[in-house]
Amino acid sequence: AIFNPAVALSLDISAAPDYFAGWSFCWIVFELLGAAMAAALFRIIRSEEFGRSDCDGVVAIGSDFEPDMAVRCLAEFLGTFIIVFTLCVSVVLA
Repeated sequence: AIFNPAVALSLDISAAPDYFAGWSFCWIVFELLGAAMAAALFRIIRSEEFGRSDCDGVVAIGSDFEPDMAVRCLAEFLGTFIIVFTLCVSVVLA
């Protein structure tokens, strides 16, 4: 699996003489969409982290911050699901 757009582009270009298909650009778009979705999911699941600020308006997350067990379990489930789903799709489509 390639998670870095620079790696996807370099692999596509390095195969340029024989196999360059230009798929890296499509791959990069989906990588960026996936990153945006992951950030949005993190923002939704861990929303309590984004409302706290100090007197200057800077978000301050101190060592006293501890999310609920349900939030931690949901984050763990989603992360594991996405990794396993990506692996299964890669194996099935390969």
